[in-house]
Amino acid sequence: MLCKMKPKSTMSISQARNALPQVVAEVAQTGKPVTISRYGKALAMIVPATNVLAPVYPLRGMPLVVAKDFDVPLDHYWEAIDDETSASHAAEEPARYGGK
Repeated sequence: MLCKMKPKSTMSISQARNALPQVVAEVAQTGKPVTISRYGKALAMIVPATNVLAPVYPLRGMPLVVAKDFDVPLDHYWEAIDDETSASHAAEEPARYGGK
């Protein structure tokens, strides 16, 4: 054990102030958080850094499965895009070339 302090799950703010290095060492060693209280009301918690620094990307490292036909074009979507672009170009053509 790193320190001679008894492991506590809750301690007053004055106890924590007087023994902060030991409290931090105990939390780091045991992995158990310690709650700091004032007048019996919880104010803060000292937790191990490994709990706080959890991965931001929980899906990282998981296998990725891609369908064999993932890159096959969907013809009906392309037709809709072609219809929209040809309609917008047709409306711009006369103005672009000085027409009506």
